[in-house]
Amino acid sequence: SEPRKIAADGFRYAPDEEWPFSKRCLVTETEMILFSRLREALPNHYIFTQVQLSQLVRIRKGHSFQMWFRRISQMSVDFVVTDKNMNTIAAIELDDKSHYLDKQRHAADTKKDKVLTAAGIRVIRWRCEVMPSKEQITLAFPEIYK
Repeated sequence: SEPRKIAADGFRYAPDEEWPFSKRCLVTETEMILFSRLREALPNHYIFTQVQLSQLVRIRKGHSFQMWFRRISQMSVDFVVTDKNMNTIAAIELDDKSHYLDKQRHAADTKKDKVLTAAGIRVIRWRCEVMPSKEQITLAFPEIYK
């Protein structure tokens, strides 16, 4: 067998070996249902899925970029709603039972909410078991339907 070499990126692998990746869907089936309803309820807005927090917020000057970036670098939100000018309207999380039964998951959600709220981004959480209808989504965005 071919010896494993250390590549420029520091990882060990045989240069000609097959890489173990395959394509996956960006969202779950449940998230796809909500995505479709969001698009229907908010036709003049953009809906993005699985957005990293680091793309939604910036770290204010005077604070350690590396320290604060490390705290959020692995976090994402299920959906982001923006207006046509790409201004963020809200971050949406679709929570299954693990979000409120698992203490670690709940703590991570609290941290995520704190980051978004500090940046002035509204967080909307819906439970999978009571997925909102188009009408309920519309009611959650009163500023759009004045």
